[in-house]
Amino acid sequence: MGSYRAPTEDMRFVIDQLCRAEATLGGVPPFDELGLGSELSSTLLEESARLCAEVLAPLRRVGDTQPATCSEGKVTATPGFDEALRLLGA
Repeated sequence: MGSYRAPTEDMRFVIDQLCRAEATLGGVPPFDELGLGSELSSTLLEESARLCAEVLAPLRRVGDTQPATCSEGKVTATPGFDEALRLLGA
């Protein structure tokens, strides 16, 4: 099975060129303080792609073989998913 590679160039094109995020949101509070632009888009997309490739994608097989369960009102998450969700939130 090949490793996942997010289409970051396509995403960057949509955000920066089609949606023109910097021009559209750059002057609107609270976005005006974020430094919107291609540098921020690139950084966010690359970090997101890394998280998907290194953390989330490898959990697909684990999720298939050890799915989350619910018993007596208690949910038991698939091994690795709790840490992945913490990283996603961070």
